[in-house]
Amino acid sequence: NQYGDPQDMRKLFSKFADLNNKVSRVPPGDVSHLRQEKMREHGKVFKKMLRTYEPALVLLPIVMPETSRLKQNIQTMIDELEKEKPFKSRPTVVLCDPTVPRLVAYDQRLMKQGAYQDCVSGLQRIALSMARYIQDPLAEICQLWDERPQDNVLLKLRLHRLQDVVPRNRLSKALEQTLMQSLARGGVHVNRLRLSAHLMSVIPFLPGFGPSRVHLFRKCLSNAITSRHDLVGRIGQVFSGASQQQDCAAIV
Repeated sequence: NQYGDPQDMRKLFSKFADLNNKVSRVPPGDVSHLRQEKMREHGKVFKKMLRTYEPALVLLPIVMPETSRLKQNIQTMIDELEKEKPFKSRPTVVLCDPTVPRLVAYDQRLMKQGAYQDCVSGLQRIALSMARYIQDPLAEICQLWDERPQDNVLLKLRLHRLQDVVPRNRLSKALEQTLMQSLARGGVHVNRLRLSAHLMSVIPFLPGFGPSRVHLFRKCLSNAITSRHDLVGRIGQVFSGASQQQDCAAIV
């Protein structure tokens, strides 16, 4: 501010869309005037980002009561830009629950992996995880899993008000079975796993595989899979035991 004290700019950024190009009636030099000028500056930056990158989605984490109003204001800004020059693909404003991305962003193990280790702040990791969560929520949730109940971050996810009554090992087993069932129903695009390393988190939950065979399955994805027969053949080459080959090939 004008006194040299630091301010939380996130609050100003979250309110930049409320101005809607209103003419300020606050005298120049006043604190409120300086805040409005800063919010207008954020608004210009945001519009420039929309024009430059033309995102398919604008994700808003549900972290405050004003989020729905912020969504409406951003949609209004997109409408104004659309009138000036149509987008090739009009951005859609989507609300997102940040619960899982928060757990991912501050997990000590995940902070040191992949793109997360390149982020300098927790907010950047939350933004990255939110984008991935919208694209593939199951894969992002699976990243939180650990076989050891004491290190299983997924148990921190509040799913039921009485979940703390259940022993951690039994709760882990129930969640593991649920993840396996969900993955079996939805299936896996193996060629997507090759191109996106963070999607590998679903491999331990593939029926017939399990955590102990993850490193072997990765060897099967050295190059593009062309057919089911191709994948089964690679499994036969990588997995040594006949029983392992039969278990894994049966679900492909």
